[in-house]
Amino acid sequence: MKKIYFLLLLFWIQGLALAQVSLPYAYNFDGANTLTEGWQSVIESPTSLTLQLTGVVPADYGASVYSTPNSWSFCTYAQMSGGYNQYLISPRFTNATADSVQLRFKYCTGIGDWQAEPFRIGYTSAASYSSPADFTWWTDTLYADSDSWQSLSVNLPADAQYVIIHYCPDGTYLGMFIDDILIRPNTIGLEHTIYVSANAGGTVTPSASVSEGDDYLLTVTADPGYYIQSVMLDGQELSAAAFQTSFSYLISPVLGDHTFSVTFIGIQYSIFVTVGQHGSVTPDGGPFSQVIVPWGHDTTFFFTGDPGYHVEDVVVDNYWHGGSISSYTFTNVVDNHTIRVTFAVDDYVITASAGVGGTISPSGEVGVAGLTNQSFTITPNQGYLILCMLMVLLHRELIPLAGPILSTMCRLLIRYPQCLCASSMRSPSPTQWGVRLPLRAAIPSTKLPAAFIMMISLNSASCRMKAINCLTYKLMVFQSVRKIRIS
Repeated sequence: MKKIYFLLLLFWIQGLALAQVSLPYAYNFDGANTLTEGWQSVIESPTSLTLQLTGVVPADYGASVYSTPNSWSFCTYAQMSGGYNQYLISPRFTNATADSVQLRFKYCTGIGDWQAEPFRIGYTSAASYSSPADFTWWTDTLYADSDSWQSLSVNLPADAQYVIIHYCPDGTYLGMFIDDILIRPNTIGLEHTIYVSANAGGTVTPSASVSEGDDYLLTVTADPGYYIQSVMLDGQELSAAAFQTSFSYLISPVLGDHTFSVTFIGIQYSIFVTVGQHGSVTPDGGPFSQVIVPWGHDTTFFFTGDPGYHVEDVVVDNYWHGGSISSYTFTNVVDNHTIRVTFAVDDYVITASAGVGGTISPSGEVGVAGLTNQSFTITPNQGYLILCMLMVLLHRELIPLAGPILSTMCRLLIRYPQCLCASSMRSPSPTQWGVRLPLRAAIPSTKLPAAFIMMISLNSASCRMKAINCLTYKLMVFQSVRKIRIS
């Protein structure tokens, strides 16, 4: 006698279907670790291994990939002719108006399963049943032949009150998984509208009229320089879409009207600005030292030292870009950046020389830091006195100061913008290179460089110079009879 005759034909029935549900009705096995809501499982001639592996299983069950968190597993791992028939039976439902009843679900094999897994779909129009033999088989044998999820849709007679899924292995087999079951009334010609709206910054699948029971796939793609801020479905946010550049969402099946609202927002980047003392950077980023730049745009920073200061270093993204530039432009900004600008005090050179008849100390090229004082001592030899002085601004203009000095106690103060002798008598007469100034005369401020302050004190034969915002000076005393020349 064949092996199968040594086995008793047993029915493993996990309760009778007494519950009744309204259509459309969805079930996804996620609510509990066992069947609920009137679903029933029947296993013929079970073994302990079959009972252990058949049922609601978690998403990471075995090596397969299933929907989260649970799915239904048909599985016996038995090798015999005919195998162990397994059935999954729905709760009772009533369809009063539709043209047919539609059953939809997802199915797959386990990962790495090398063969097709057979199954079929049936129904009964009776108000109750006692065994799977009471059902009518509506489909021929179907096969699950992929370890990726596939979708199945079957239209059953309008008077169906239960549906049954039969896993019917016929030899060496492993198992089959199903999930996301939907039972719905199917009305021919019924259509629903999917409304889609979006602002500028990307493209979306357009609004459409969809036959009931069909699928609708929304696809959202942001333009370059934009991302998806939000996608709303019927007033509820789909959080997975936020901050993405592309997103898709499937309504399966469409059972009513729906509304999508998509919002795009431009990508922005930050340029963080660090400004040293004694200068400014424009723009400076405000209280957070952060300049916001839209994707792909250009922005320019300008650097200005305080009076007496200049740009010392410009460092962009930790790379030095020199200290002699007054601006820097970020072009086609597609990332965050940093810029750091420091300032240093100006440095000057005063070249001092004396002719025959006296000395000046210090002499030669004298380095002077901006905003500091530098003193010069002018000493005529015996029998000489100071005749005149000549200051040469090498990089701008020449201003000679000439005229006999009648007293070594005379003071000459030159200050911009009001430049006057200690005792003014008459205005100077301009020359091609500057102003020739009798000692006791006014110097027009228009002939002096901006932000220039110089004080020459001849009292006790000493000279003190304070220079701001100028480069190089030459101090000169011309020789005459019994006088010295400093050049």
